[in-house]
Amino acid sequence: MVMKQTRMVAFFSILAFLLAGCHTGVSSSSSSSVDLGANPLPEPSSHVSSLQDICDYVDYGIFNHFDHVDVVLDGYTISDLDLELGKIYWTAQLVDINPEISGELHGNNLTVSFAYRDIDHLISAADEPYYVHATDAAYVVPTVTRDEDFEAFPYTQLTTVVDVETSEELWYVLDQGYLPLPKAGSPAEGMLEKGKTILRSIISDSMTEMEKTRAIYDWMALNISYDYEVIPLGYDDAHAALYDAFYLDGAINNYRAVCDGMSKLFVMLTRMEGLVCHRILGPRIAEFDRPVIGSTGHAWNIINIDGVWYTIDPTGSNLLVDETAPAIVYHRFFLTSESDHDWNYANGVASYCYDDIERITDYDYYANTFFTLDETTHDLVIDSGEELNDFVRYAYSLTYDHLSVDVIINFSYGARLMDEIETAFAAADWEVPSNIYLNEDHLLMVVR
Repeated sequence: MVMKQTRMVAFFSILAFLLAGCHTGVSSSSSSSVDLGANPLPEPSSHVSSLQDICDYVDYGIFNHFDHVDVVLDGYTISDLDLELGKIYWTAQLVDINPEISGELHGNNLTVSFAYRDIDHLISAADEPYYVHATDAAYVVPTVTRDEDFEAFPYTQLTTVVDVETSEELWYVLDQGYLPLPKAGSPAEGMLEKGKTILRSIISDSMTEMEKTRAIYDWMALNISYDYEVIPLGYDDAHAALYDAFYLDGAINNYRAVCDGMSKLFVMLTRMEGLVCHRILGPRIAEFDRPVIGSTGHAWNIINIDGVWYTIDPTGSNLLVDETAPAIVYHRFFLTSESDHDWNYANGVASYCYDDIERITDYDYYANTFFTLDETTHDLVIDSGEELNDFVRYAYSLTYDHLSVDVIINFSYGARLMDEIETAFAAADWEVPSNIYLNEDHLLMVVR
């Protein structure tokens, strides 16, 4: 059997590249005035006792397009205003790069002022998806029972109604657990309808919270491209604010986004299905003690499943490690602890957000995901060369046009893992793929 030249590379640095173009901070300019409308966003207390309290009130002000907000520190001390403003930048969900923020501190009275950038419309860095997506060998095709007119989404049972018009208002209202009421003909209305269309195609009411989370994560892995082309264009806050990749708009309208847009889409879809999910922002670990406004960081999510909080990162759900091959579906950052995510994603990120929510549990996707061959069920932790042979046979039984593999290697394979891989493919009488990657114990392959 003739075999193509096979490449095996460690690709941890790929994730560092994703971080380089991820969160540079962005929020859309709103046409809302100080007239709060018939269904306003509920006002949090202006007496604050934590950074999160300050940021909740800052978000309230930006949502309503105020030019500033005033809060009273109650049991919370600010000794360095510049440091505090850096933390607000990396914690408040609607600050980001639009508006710019400044502050004044007089005793226990903090004023945070906003200078909004005037943006008429958002720009797309490109008009089509950047790359082809492979289907994961362990992908579970959803059994869907909803018809095309289904409207009884769980989020419609929320009781506090808030008027929305922009994409930023839409995802933020859902993130906070409120029922969005889009203005007729607004961008928010169109995006909410697109979210419904997606969910009708992948979710059934009988699904568990875990199954819904997996279905939404996998849908994003198969459909949303990381927008590499926007990276050199959005090189600072002022320029990043112009591009839809940093917003929900890019993710749901063009299926292209960076971490900002992906984390917002994940919030929207999970919240529509009744899951409790928040968006998280954070700088690099190296800047955590002195966060810099406008520096590069990351955006991801936390989600509560059956009473347990996990970290989840849809930006890491697919990896393009070779522009000539399809992107690989990747579950390394599916339902992990916060520390596991932060220290291992793109050389390290960290967050101040929701520090009262403990995220210490790892779900272990690989030990809880299975394939069946010859009436024997295996998980994705491969414990022997023989089990690797079985998995290769199983993968090649699938008929997807583009197929990727993501498993854990949990056995001693001597000097070269390639020897085991070549043996497994030879046993299945298949040609060894040219795109094989190893990241610590994670084996990834583009099979076709």
